[in-house]
Amino acid sequence: MFETVLLLATCAWIAREAVHRLLHHRGDVEVTLWSFAVMLTSMAIDASRSRVLSRTAKKYNSQALEADALHFQTDIWSSAVVIVGLAAVKAGEWFPRLAFLNAGDAVAALGVSVVVAWVSWRLGRRTVDALLDSAPAA
Repeated sequence: MFETVLLLATCAWIAREAVHRLLHHRGDVEVTLWSFAVMLTSMAIDASRSRVLSRTAKKYNSQALEADALHFQTDIWSSAVVIVGLAAVKAGEWFPRLAFLNAGDAVAALGVSVVVAWVSWRLGRRTVDALLDSAPAA
């Protein structure tokens, strides 16, 4: 449950910063080949971790391991959104007519906060159901 609260707090912070960047100032984002390489490597590592943790969670019926697996799955989706945002910023640099895409990083940050909030909500619901010993829907 603590992890859920921590993730939701992080979502609020990310969303606040993204809205601030969209409304008040545009931070310059330097997009390089390394930006994409780091994000893709992170996604590959997170996918591997998530698979192992998910299998282990099912084997031992552990909600803590399941929460960690879900955390890494969230990281994968968040990284994919970040890559789209970086690509938008790069396109805005290459094509001056598409300068509005320079806000892609802040928009991607809002997307990340939505993904993390959705996953956190699911995790929190399952945790509360387990703590309250609720019966399955079926």
